[in-house]
Amino acid sequence: MDTVKPEIIDVYPDEFSRIEKNSEIVFTFSKSMSRDIYLNNAINIYPPITEKKFSWSGNTLKIKILEDPDYSKNYYFSLKNSLKDTRDNALDKSYLFVFGNSENVGKVSGNITFNRFENTDKETIIMLFSADSTLVFSEKTNNENYSFPYLNFADYLIRAYVDSNNNSAYDLEKEPYFEQRFTLDVNCNIDIILSVEDFTAPSIKSVISLNSNQHEIVLSEECQKLDKIEINPVFAGRSLKVENYSLNPDETSLFVSTSSADTLKYSFKILGLTDLAGNTTDSLSFETFSVTLPDSLSPEVVKISPRDGSVVSSLAPEISVQFSEIINEKDIEVTLLNTETNQTVGINSFSKGSDRKKYYFSPETRLQNFSSYTFIVEDNTCDPRGNLLKSEVVQRFIVIIK
Repeated sequence: MDTVKPEIIDVYPDEFSRIEKNSEIVFTFSKSMSRDIYLNNAINIYPPITEKKFSWSGNTLKIKILEDPDYSKNYYFSLKNSLKDTRDNALDKSYLFVFGNSENVGKVSGNITFNRFENTDKETIIMLFSADSTLVFSEKTNNENYSFPYLNFADYLIRAYVDSNNNSAYDLEKEPYFEQRFTLDVNCNIDIILSVEDFTAPSIKSVISLNSNQHEIVLSEECQKLDKIEINPVFAGRSLKVENYSLNPDETSLFVSTSSADTLKYSFKILGLTDLAGNTTDSLSFETFSVTLPDSLSPEVVKISPRDGSVVSSLAPEISVQFSEIINEKDIEVTLLNTETNQTVGINSFSKGSDRKKYYFSPETRLQNFSSYTFIVEDNTCDPRGNLLKSEVVQRFIVIIK
């Protein structure tokens, strides 16, 4: 059984040759090709050449130009893998050939990334359109970057999506998608960030009282910000004061630190909760019983980056510390030492967004190259209830810049 895919093994004339009226572009395939394919769909030419003639001769395809081309532009001949051989094997890949010698050309290129890791093993379909939505060319790729060179200076639309269900069409709200218009008059960098079009506003799935002062609100999806949190008794009693909260856009849990709760049923209300796609729910409420178990657990350091023994290639490295619970910045005690001299290095601390479980630190002055440093989270670091770390946490790293 023949399952070998055909390839294009030769093209005449050479790429970037000037094409003229009555000239022929000849493509030679590695195998005899099917004549049943509608070539106007399988081959795309941009700018469009309306007057042309296709003809087969053995394993070669000839395209004869029957009109005067625009000599100020390059022409893009895209041969799609919908072309098949006589055994129904598709072309091994899509091909792009450029003809013409225009000097007014540029390149668009960039990285291809996803906002959902599960999509990274899928093939990305990238399409480039002119300003009037005429297809210039398209390609399928598994690469982490792309490059379209030799483009005529003009206005374009770049569109990309992941065909997760292999139906050769983009499915709204189901598949990652990207679209952007741009003007090319020099080389242009556009990073393709593929994300599922999300029009669903976030909601509260549940509320768990970890103790009388800490509560976990489980959300329907990752969220980036909120306006306000209110916690009021359903019947009678006093409201809980929200002392702090931690909202990490990489997690679906919102952690809230409050004044001590009674054994009452409370209504947890979130105002202005916004997800990563920008969808906002004006007001959300969820009722649950609290607990009076006091918060007596010591906080823990979950992760420090760079990890112990790492080599860093920056004289001003950013050090991150992830805690097991909400910690107020004023209650964090850290020290940075030059390991060889035991001299203390001043450090700045800051948080990002509304995440109060993770903090970042950077040296006030540039560190010394080829030197070892010790970063310590001191054991007098405490949570809002005054519970201390059980012991200090020590990480060491070396600065090496070659």
